Amino acid sequence: MPLLAKLTRSRRSRPEPEPEPPAADLDPSAFEATATFHAVSGERGASDQTAKFDAVDLEDHPNSTEPHIIPGLGHGRDTGGHRPSPLSSLAKMRRPSNHVLGLALSLFIGVSVGIAIIALVLWPQLKADDNGPPDSTNSSNNRPVTTIPASFAGTWNGTVVNTNRNASFPVQITFEAGGTTGRAVYPREKCNGTLRLARGTESALKMNLEIGKPCTSGTVQITRQPDGTLQYTWSRPGTSLGYGGKLTRG
Repeated sequence: MPLLAKLTRSRRSRPEPEPEPPAADLDPSAFEATATFHAVSGERGASDQTAKFDAVDLEDHPNSTEPHIIPGLGHGRDTGGHRPSPLSSLAKMRRPSNHVLGLALSLFIGVSVGIAIIALVLWPQLKADDNGPPDSTNSSNNRPVTTIPASFAGTWNGTVVNTNRNASFPVQITFEAGGTTGRAVYPREKCNGTLRLARGTESALKMNLEIGKPCTSGTVQITRQPDGTLQYTWSRPGTSLGYGGKLTRG
């Protein structure tokens, strides 16, 4: 068969593989002698036990205070180098900005001004409290009365002045303690009138003056002064008319 003949020829023409050369003999003398660990006993007759290795201590470093170097750590941590102190850390902290300092200064000024104002307002009251309770005499002077007090009793004389007309004239008044009326005399005008008590206190009386012509009726305020005199003031309700002056007893 032609096809079979071709296959037979091609099969026969494939070269046979060459045999590998034999391995060279190793000369034991060509290698250096190496240290051997007698971990396993050479006697086979003995019990097969695992050999024990003695622990070997590492040689201590001359400087026992210096720590061993650990890979991955910086020099300062490995060798105990200089570490920053807390004070230097604080010094490196960020200083407050001008805005923060300005706010703090404004707050301080505001608090100081507030304290000063409070002190100015409260100081007079505190000083008044230190002076003790109010004088009992002042309290009695403001006590209302329904009759003429004894301190107004007697005859009082003086000169009153009308500032609007630039005129002055004498006045005389007379009171009796416990009464409700008094007598008013204007010697130059030859007027006699009556003073009727409207209301008053131990130190001031408000009275209505009833008097004939040429004098004019009106309202009279009589106030006792610290020097012992009386302040006599006449006015006409609804007008700007008025006059007044000091009267002394006697």
